[in-house]
This record gives sequence, structure tokens and C-alpha cells, in this order.
Amino acid sequence: MPSHKLIASFFLVNLFLCSWQLDGGQNDNTMSRAAMVAAIVEHGTLRIDAYKDLTGDKALIDGHYYSDKAPLPALIVVPFWWCAAKIGWATPGEHGLLTKDLLRLGGFLCGSVPMAIIITLVWLMIAASGAEPAWPALIATLPLYGSFLFAYSGSFHGHLLGTALLLGAWYAYRRGRHFIMGALCGAAVLCEYPLALFAMAWCAVLLWDHVRSGEPISKLLAFLAGSLPFALVLLCSNISVTGSPFSFGYDHSEGYAYASQRFGLIGPNVDSIWGLSFSAYRGLFVHTPALLLLPFIALRANTRPDHRTVIMTWLPSATLFLFIASTNMWWGGWAFGPRHLCSVVVFLLIPLLIATDRWRILRASVIAISIIGFLITWAAKCTTSTGQPTGILHPLRELVWPALIHGRFNGSAWLVPPSEPAVNAALLFLPIFVAGLFALHRIDRAASSAA
Repeated sequence: MPSHKLIASFFLVNLFLCSWQLDGGQNDNTMSRAAMVAAIVEHGTLRIDAYKDLTGDKALIDGHYYSDKAPLPALIVVPFWWCAAKIGWATPGEHGLLTKDLLRLGGFLCGSVPMAIIITLVWLMIAASGAEPAWPALIATLPLYGSFLFAYSGSFHGHLLGTALLLGAWYAYRRGRHFIMGALCGAAVLCEYPLALFAMAWCAVLLWDHVRSGEPISKLLAFLAGSLPFALVLLCSNISVTGSPFSFGYDHSEGYAYASQRFGLIGPNVDSIWGLSFSAYRGLFVHTPALLLLPFIALRANTRPDHRTVIMTWLPSATLFLFIASTNMWWGGWAFGPRHLCSVVVFLLIPLLIATDRWRILRASVIAISIIGFLITWAAKCTTSTGQPTGILHPLRELVWPALIHGRFNGSAWLVPPSEPAVNAALLFLPIFVAGLFALHRIDRAASSAA
């Protein structure tokens, strides 16, 4: 186990890389969360009436507008934005306190920080597995940078935060800390409601362990005790917005078919399953190409994930995939990749990355294909970002590539002076990224030497 100092160093290097670009663009999804933050700080209310024309993602209830998003990402940003407003760092703009700086702050806290946490936890899990792959830092980090998750780092969405909390819950379970597991799992659901599928599955497994294997019931009770406060927060949040503890903002979304069917459930079909798996539109395996190597771990018995991993991570991941494929907006609106499947990516990748210790050709293949994935995601992040229109069925070919070759970069690299051309800021990240990987390798070498 690396020392706390080395873990912190590993996290901070990744945090810098994940924060190079902070998204200040006006996307309906991010603007809805930012509107909730601004409404609380500026007007002391959850009603976003003052900002209702800035986002299409909103709930209309009794003549007032609310954000229809899960509440935790916005609630995390509120105290920081309130302090910034009080000391004069946050100044009103054209739309009051709903400014680009608020979107960037939300992107940092709910995008960059969680992404760095995810990468660090994956690194720790590989180390804890006993595997010693060559260049472990590269194996732990490059596949995630080469996935669509990296596109959402620095963006005020809730997917990476929910995934980081859920991964933390799994990490706590592996260390026997069931109360922390429950708390982190409950917090994850407050970021992304469908992650409750993992919570239910894990609760069922702990109950099964007690009934069939004689495991102490205290493990299940600790899990439930940890998740209970967050369940109460969810119920109170629903009451504050909809007036009912079991009615969500999504049930009242204006302009979407959620009001008649909970979460727009219509059942999976061929288009949604293909669209979320191998299509160039929102395909999981296209936007995270390292996952294409998953079949290889079935070829050797000593590289297959253990039964507990399959039951507690892969089965809930498959359930979540089918759930999202069953919604009438399975494509996720304006998005880059299948944004609702971030947690699925992480839980599928971990056994694959651990298996690289036992198979040299798999290790080389993971690195090579992850480099391709990184260049694709970097190109999208620097040009179109995550706001790719719903109607574009081949976004990489129709949007990202033309923007790249014509030099239409978005200038979201906030660490670079505004006077600097956006293309220079985008290109500068490439050598910085290579230097960051080298730094992570040195940290990992220090951790191995200390062990």
C-alpha cells in the first residue's frame, strides 16, 4: 500500500491534468445544475425562475421552475460559490451569479476532482490485487484518459462524481468498511439516480451472505446505516421540489416524456442496445476502446475476474446498461459517448487492467489502444467538448474531425492566457500530458520501492 504522501502526489498530478480544461459552455445539463446553485446563493431558493430561459433541463411545478437534476453536485458547489460571492471573487454577470466562472467551479469540483479520484482508486486497486504489471501507473491511468470519461472532467455534470463515490464504496467494501460503503453508495445515488441499482444489488449480496454463509448481519446493518442519511436527504429534496417524497424532478421535466412514464421507461430495443454498445453514435466500446480487449481475459483462467467481482460489479453494470437502454432518451441528449454509463466503464476496466500483469501481449494492446482512445477524446474535448448534438449519428467523423482539421478549438484551457490562440493551448496539453504520465510513473516507482 503506497504511503499517504505518495497517494496524495498521484492524485494531485492527475488533478492538474484533469483541470487543464474547465468547461464554461452553456449546455442544458450543466446550466440546470448551475442555475440551482445560483438560485440558492443569489435568491435563497431552489426555484430557478430567474434562469429558466437558459436551460431546457428544468421541472415545472405549480408555476415555478426547478432544476430536474439529482441534487448533490449542485449542493457541493453551493458553499464554495457562496463564499466566493461573499468575499467578492464571484461577481454578477449578464445573468446574475450564473456565470462561466460558476460553470468552471462546478466542472472542477464535480468533474476534475472526481476524475482524479477515480484514476487514483483504480491505481490503488491494481496495487492491492497483488499484480505487478510493467508500468503500473500507465496501465492504471491511460485507459481512463483514453475513455469518454476524460471528456467530462472539468464539466459540471454528475456522472463522474457519482462514479467516484460508487467506486469508493466498492473500495471500502474490499477493505471491510461497510458503513463507509453504505454512505458513499448513498451519496452516489444523490448524483445519479440509476446508480441505486448498485445499492440494491449490494444490499442483496450482503443479505445473501448472511443467510447462506453465516456472515454477521452487522455488515448489512452497517451498510444500511451509512446509506440512511442520504436516503433521507433524497426524500427531503423531493419534498422541497415536488411536494412528494417519491416524486422526482424528472417526473415534471418540461418538454420531455418523463411525466407519463417514470424516467421515460419504454423497454430496450435493438437501436438502443446497439447505440450504447458498438455504434459510432454513443457506443461504449467505441468511446472507450480499451474495453474491446475484454474478451481476451476469458482466454486464460488466471486472468478472469473472481466471482464476487462479477456478481457485485459486472451484473449491476449489465443491469444499468439495460436500464439506460430502456429509457426513451437512452442517447443522453447532447453528449459525447454514453455518459450515463461512466460507472460501467470503470467496473469493466478494473479486471482487465489487473489481468495485464499475467499477459504481456494484453498489456501492450491496452496501452496501444488506449493511446488511440486518448487522442480521440482529447480531440473532442478541445473542439466540440461534451455538447454534441443528438441528431448527429457519426459525431467523430461529422463533428470532431472537421473541427480538428479546420482548427476550431474551444479555448477551454483556462490555465492558458485568453490572448493565446486556442489551438496552442490544446497542443500544449499533449507534452504536459506526457510529462504528467512520467511523473506518475516516478511516483509509482517510489511506492514500489517503499513496499
